[in-house]
Amino acid sequence: MDHIHLFRLEVKKLNSFLGLLSMGADKFNLPKALKKVYKILGRIRMNQLQEENVLCTAKELRIGLPVHYLISLKIEKSELKKRAKGLLMNIEPLRVKKLGGDIPKIILSENERSYLVGQEKNLNELITGQSDDKSLHRVRKVLKNILYDLPFLKHEMKERPEFSRDNTRRMKSLESDLGTFHDISLSLQQLARAMNGQYERAEREILMSIQEQWTKNKEHFSDQLAFSRLTFTGKESLKMHG
Repeated sequence: MDHIHLFRLEVKKLNSFLGLLSMGADKFNLPKALKKVYKILGRIRMNQLQEENVLCTAKELRIGLPVHYLISLKIEKSELKKRAKGLLMNIEPLRVKKLGGDIPKIILSENERSYLVGQEKNLNELITGQSDDKSLHRVRKVLKNILYDLPFLKHEMKERPEFSRDNTRRMKSLESDLGTFHDISLSLQQLARAMNGQYERAEREILMSIQEQWTKNKEHFSDQLAFSRLTFTGKESLKMHG
């Protein structure tokens, strides 16, 4: 699980960095093969987390285990691992001829500002809209991109109080909270799909108890999330709490 998490984390960082570079004249994207592996590994990781969460909640509620559901997770996980290994063996090293040795020159101050203005616009559109699961997840993705790219935004960081240590810490805290909320939402979605399957009454009752507990957890966590308008234009300080 740790290996998959680290692999996906590095892919996210690379994708975010390429997005920053794409603020210039050229556009850079992740290779399609890498995107495919990333998605499959994400499904494996979700099955791993689902198995952990089911076992933990069943123990917490002092109920039996949904044995057949856990077996189905293991079977799917095994099949996905085979697909992932096959794809990983055929992935070529990343080669981007357009970059050459000029990466530092590509990240110009005007591109940094354009990047941050674009991210601000995305955040404000999301925050002023509906706070559904998808919108909150998109907010998290924007925050993660900014946090990943902070080491490369040296010029803007010097000029802006928004990137103080305290505000950066708040951004990380909110991103983490949104990640927890997203994981709960995905677990509920995955469990809801499983409930359409054929299970004996006893196992279905166990799954329903787990589903009810996760729904309560999600509602409780949703009440804890709160954040105000975010800005990266320097007009006002970055303020958020979660």
